[in-house]
Amino acid sequence: MHEFTRGGHGAEYVKTDLHVHTPGSHDYRDNVPPEDLVEAFEAEGLELVALTDHDCPGWYEEVVDAAEDTDLEILPGVEITTHYGSERRIHVTAVFPPNRADDVNHVLSQIDINPADAEGQHSDEDIEDIYRTVREYDGLPILAHIDERAGAHHEIERSNPIKDDLFDEDLVAALEIVNDETRGEFDGFPFIRSSDAHGLDDIGERYTFMKMTEPSFEGLRTALADPESRISLENTLHEHPSIDGVFCDGEFLQNRGACLDASKSG
Repeated sequence: MHEFTRGGHGAEYVKTDLHVHTPGSHDYRDNVPPEDLVEAFEAEGLELVALTDHDCPGWYEEVVDAAEDTDLEILPGVEITTHYGSERRIHVTAVFPPNRADDVNHVLSQIDINPADAEGQHSDEDIEDIYRTVREYDGLPILAHIDERAGAHHEIERSNPIKDDLFDEDLVAALEIVNDETRGEFDGFPFIRSSDAHGLDDIGERYTFMKMTEPSFEGLRTALADPESRISLENTLHEHPSIDGVFCDGEFLQNRGACLDASKSG
């Protein structure tokens, strides 16, 4: 974890992107070094980024090394191709704490994906088993871009009974959406937006603000557990006034001041 230097006290909104690819994915468009990715993250004001290459750990270690002298927090992750769907198979992203980065390979192996030869692979495991395996390694399973291609809502008919298994409120940590209207289709889930960046130009296209004390996996977990007060998909965050200090005039408290160590919060 890099030293957190943003001003203020308590929880603040952090700009996050939990679905970003690198040249470690077979379909990444740009041949760039990890330093260019880090520069693009910083240029877009991102503070918490999850790297989710297709069915492999991808460039996590390389990007973490490149971000060493920045305030960015980079989380390990993966985008898992399931056997659900037809021509376009449904995708699930999984985000892990940094201390479980080495376990991404173990997760993939347990769901019968060979991360050393990821292109064209998919897991034949039941979706509930994929979710549970991710959670066994402290990961957060997220249904990816549900309202676009390879997304569970887009690819599976409403009447298909498998949809209840896919949208399991007890196992799915969040739903990633592209269109705001999709929120009205589901209850009981946190919603996030992510770029699904497959090139430098995609970074910053979509993102989510999450309130946390510092950019971290634990901050992410807390925000997903309390989405109404800690997650915002809006571009503009409103600041609320707060009391920074009190100065007393009169009686025995004459000319005494006290700093309350408070700050503005979104």
